[in-house]
Amino acid sequence: MPPRTQTACIDFDGVIATYDGWKGPDILGEPIAGVAEGIQRLKDNNWMIIIFTTRLASDKLRTYLNDNKIPFDYINENPEQYPNTNNGKPAAHVYIDDRAITFNGNWVETVDTVLNFKPWYKK
Repeated sequence: MPPRTQTACIDFDGVIATYDGWKGPDILGEPIAGVAEGIQRLKDNNWMIIIFTTRLASDKLRTYLNDNKIPFDYINENPEQYPNTNNGKPAAHVYIDDRAITFNGNWVETVDTVLNFKPWYKK
């Protein structure tokens, strides 16, 4: 397998799991359709996967990801709450977030966009 050259930082609430408002650190929504397969496609293309969450990187969160076969390399926790949640995001090539352009609710289209992204400049 070639070395990983790209990193995707993926938000947990609203992208990996359904989210209907904060109900507590251990209340996790159902997996969004296609999430495990979508993230696996990125990994199959040698992307490193960082799960970003303001929740603690608890055993319950790790168990949730493993039980739902959602691949990841590590969890980046940021315990700071709104409005400071952006301060702790790790460096990544792509951020997949429900409050961003990248994620539209459809994992097939989202991964296609990421894998087919072309920079604005020409070589």
